[in-house]
Amino acid sequence: MDYTTTADVFTYGDVAAPSANQTAVMNQIVTAVSRRVDNMCSMKFSYATYTNRQTPIRIGVDGLLVLYVDSPTITTLTSAKIRMGNTSVLTPLNLTNAGIEEHGYGTKILLFGDSYYPIRETMTLKAYATYNGGWATLPAVPEDFQFAMRRFCWYVYEQRATPMNSTAVPELGIITLPAAVPPDVMDTFKRYAWWWS
Repeated sequence: MDYTTTADVFTYGDVAAPSANQTAVMNQIVTAVSRRVDNMCSMKFSYATYTNRQTPIRIGVDGLLVLYVDSPTITTLTSAKIRMGNTSVLTPLNLTNAGIEEHGYGTKILLFGDSYYPIRETMTLKAYATYNGGWATLPAVPEDFQFAMRRFCWYVYEQRATPMNSTAVPELGIITLPAAVPPDVMDTFKRYAWWWS
């Protein structure tokens, strides 16, 4: 899924009637920037079914086992398993009392009711989860995230004709144009970066 629309980006850039060529270029930019943001944030923002996806695992001193998932939402948690030590066997986890805490920067799966303290820090643990998660529609995407996407896409669109990392000579003087992500856009996306990354 793309996290903004071509029409919204052109509205942001005050382009009332883009040509077919401009629209085609912007369509490519919107998709490319959406995937770049996934990578920048180390997140899987788009809705999908994830099968046996390896997730970080932590067991607290109270025996609570927590899985850290790189998705902002989980709509269905199908299964969770752990591999303990050097065995190849995956042990199913009890999801009866599982709790889900969703955040824009990742979701936690908390397994209440059972104590996993005996295996805490005694062996290597790897966890795998099967779930449906992510933003399924554009209205589900937070407004600040969408605005940053529009700004970023317009920035990329405008940079096609702008010299990068070199000096330009506008009417009022000489400036150096950066090739990096605009700082205000980066600040927004930092709030959505996976807390485990």
